[in-house]
Amino acid sequence: MKCPGHIESSQLAFFLENALAREARIWKVYLRKLQDSMASLYNSNSFSWLFL
Repeated sequence: MKCPGHIESSQLAFFLENALAREARIWKVYLRKLQDSMASLYNSNSFSWLFL
């Protein structure tokens, strides 16, 4: 197996960065802002118990 040259490795890096950016756009999750009632739920012991 031969070692890729500078051009091949820079092309590979370019393609990988573009693929990663495309996947990030596709799988972007909408996170809505927490309301006060939801924030108090996150601070409660019952919520903490669920994720321990």
